[in-house]
Amino acid sequence: MPGINEFERQLVHINLGLACLLMLALIGRTASTLVVSATLIAGMTIMHMKMRGEKILLVDPLIDRFERAHTVPGYGSLWYNVGVLLTFALLVNEAHIASALIILALGDGMSTIIGSMHGTHRIFYNSKKTWEGVLAFLVFSAPAIIFTGWLGVLAIIFAAFVEALPLKIDDNLAIPLACVVVFRILV
Repeated sequence: MPGINEFERQLVHINLGLACLLMLALIGRTASTLVVSATLIAGMTIMHMKMRGEKILLVDPLIDRFERAHTVPGYGSLWYNVGVLLTFALLVNEAHIASALIILALGDGMSTIIGSMHGTHRIFYNSKKTWEGVLAFLVFSAPAIIFTGWLGVLAIIFAAFVEALPLKIDDNLAIPLACVVVFRILV
């Protein structure tokens, strides 16, 4: 069972995705891409400073509270930011972007919460994942269908499949790329 930090991490994960969705609605794709690019540069600068052992007054408490143990500070945030940036950069249709953001935010966030807290049925090809997590991914990604209809259903299913694979890349990158593949190939 995850500690409170993992639950809180996933709430941050969900809220960041929803904030990106709101940003898309308020300022559009182009401006959102610029904002996400700027946050990526800032985040990479902070990661570099932390890897050099520097103290950063406002950042250190956040790292202590939300970063997983034994990882490079900002590792998950970096891949989340890259995944969101690629979504904005590679998808032109704002409905597709909105759908992908919901799948990343709600589907991935809730699959971790449900799967790690309540999952008991391990997936045979990836013992780190549970069927309960996959089901949560599918259910909580459903609002994406509002933006993209049947295509959103395909994106949800494909992203859930990719998320459950024992890949060596972070799911914060794999899930957006899965959505991009569906929305670019099937449209």
